[in-house]
Amino acid sequence: MNPKPISDFTSVIGEGPMWSVKEQRLYWVDIPEAIIYSYEPATALRKSWRMPDEVCWLVERLNGKGFVAGFKSGLAFVRLEPEISIEFTGIPISEGAGVRINDGKADRSGKIWTGTMSVDRSKADGRLFRIDSQDEFQCVDSSYHVCNGPSISNDGHTLYNTDSYLRRIYAYDLCDDGTLRNRRVWKQFDESDGFPDGMTVDSENCIWVAHWGAGRISRLSPSAEMLSTLTIPASQVTSCTFGGTTLNKLFVTTAKIGLGEEALEKEPFAGATFEIDVDVLGLPAYPAHF
Repeated sequence: MNPKPISDFTSVIGEGPMWSVKEQRLYWVDIPEAIIYSYEPATALRKSWRMPDEVCWLVERLNGKGFVAGFKSGLAFVRLEPEISIEFTGIPISEGAGVRINDGKADRSGKIWTGTMSVDRSKADGRLFRIDSQDEFQCVDSSYHVCNGPSISNDGHTLYNTDSYLRRIYAYDLCDDGTLRNRRVWKQFDESDGFPDGMTVDSENCIWVAHWGAGRISRLSPSAEMLSTLTIPASQVTSCTFGGTTLNKLFVTTAKIGLGEEALEKEPFAGATFEIDVDVLGLPAYPAHF
């Protein structure tokens, strides 16, 4: 389970890893550099696309229509090949200065869940949104500092979401109509754990959590019991997802933002994206149905 960098370049804030089963390709973003990257393990082919604004995540659209992308300024439909095409939807999630979109994922019904965060992380200005279509979105919870890492249980009935600033992961009951109920603290981390960031769920319904500032990935049971950890050779671990032909590889993004020369000498892989062979299978990412 040794982490292997998949490229010789690093990201300022690598985020939003997403495995395309159809393309057998990993996508991820460098948020402040406004770049989308891709990597094909079978050929080692790497590509990149420059975006017009900070980009935070990608979700594939159904029927090969490209992607829904979360930009700092809102949502857009994006095609990357054979040439870049970007169509903003008019959903202004970020709501002005000082707040930007953060992590996002689709559920099995094709709805997208995404959150916002305050640039001043001490302010609880972030919110959690459900996006049902290109014209319909709803704020489903508020008072987040850094709204991060939405993930959904295997049966689709529990949504996990993080407030990284509080070192806290919440769980909600996710109803069939898309409403959330019964928010509770699912896991409270200590200072020594760093800050919980992006998450993913495996085929055994366990949750894998990236730890910003602690250089590791944790695997937790559905009851929040710590099962195992993976050490990552970069302190600022941002997110993770499963990929590979059988979804037996864990891809991990990291960041180098804020690290000075001395720290970067100690962490030469800060900002790298890693590939790790693991002994459990993941789940495919759901597409957006719009």
